[in-house]
Amino acid sequence: MYQITINLIEILVTSFVLIYITIYISKKFDLLDHPRKGKHHLYPVPFTGGLVIAILLLYVDQRFNLKGLNINLNLILSHSIVITILGLIDDIKDIKPLTKIFLQFFPIFALADTIYLGNLGYYEFLGFVSLGSFSKIFTILCCLLYINAFNYIDGIDGLGSSITFITLNTFLIYLVINKYYIFNYSLYILSIPFIVFTFFNTSFMKLPKIFLGNAGSNLCGFFIAFLAISLAQKKLLEPALIIWPLALVVYEFISTNIIRIKNKKKLFLSGKDHIQFIIKTKFNLSNSTTVLLLVIFQILFSLLGILIYNKLNNFSSILAYIIFFIIYLNFRSRIYVKKN
Repeated sequence: MYQITINLIEILVTSFVLIYITIYISKKFDLLDHPRKGKHHLYPVPFTGGLVIAILLLYVDQRFNLKGLNINLNLILSHSIVITILGLIDDIKDIKPLTKIFLQFFPIFALADTIYLGNLGYYEFLGFVSLGSFSKIFTILCCLLYINAFNYIDGIDGLGSSITFITLNTFLIYLVINKYYIFNYSLYILSIPFIVFTFFNTSFMKLPKIFLGNAGSNLCGFFIAFLAISLAQKKLLEPALIIWPLALVVYEFISTNIIRIKNKKKLFLSGKDHIQFIIKTKFNLSNSTTVLLLVIFQILFSLLGILIYNKLNNFSSILAYIIFFIIYLNFRSRIYVKKN
């Protein structure tokens, strides 16, 4: 317990120092998000949050020699830096949506050669669902979807990093509940940089602000997607359970695009028709209250998932996932504001 405390303090101190240094360097080299139409901040803010988190994750991995659950953490994190740099280029150059997806494909394709979803598990009435030769293609499509879905949910200070922190610790709790007791606490300590970043992102106690940026949303989506796939590949968690901590992000992405198609709006373009902006405006909520509400949604979906999975079966879990998506889509359609 003493060593765990010392390690935690080291990660916290390192995270604070490195984020401060990154903010200073970002201001020196004008790596800043300047106020303009469609932006809510009043002064230039560094957009290098994703880059500093990627560096911190690599530091934690190497410093504490994380072996995790033999889920290829080292491999996932090394590829994460590539997708983060692509996102940073997007922050600087403002790459077109289709070009962005094209560039995201390459690091995903490279990692999917090793980490891929070979099957969707066993389901009552259906049997064992194997993906066969479609395994790697399915993996690539899932990762592309989740990375871009995460970009949709990010947009209010503290939301993207909080969702990532909750997701990583939900996977940890799922593993413990399913009797995989993790003595090296890999997922927990990897989640610490995200919560430290949240303090800066929300200017907690007047800390200097830094944004997650496209680099950060790329990193979070990529890391969570491949972590989830690796947990399924190693048979540590069933796909029917893994999908629940991802529900809010996935539901929002699919719902937003369905509503955009229905209202003849362009797909993949930035806008204020995402859940975080709509409920903030419609119910006149503060940023912090909006984040708290969506984090509660995230936790409720995760709790619901483990309850259904443990009390019923895999098939019931998938069926419930679809039913709750329909409920979510109906909710999103009702609160949709056309001027968005």
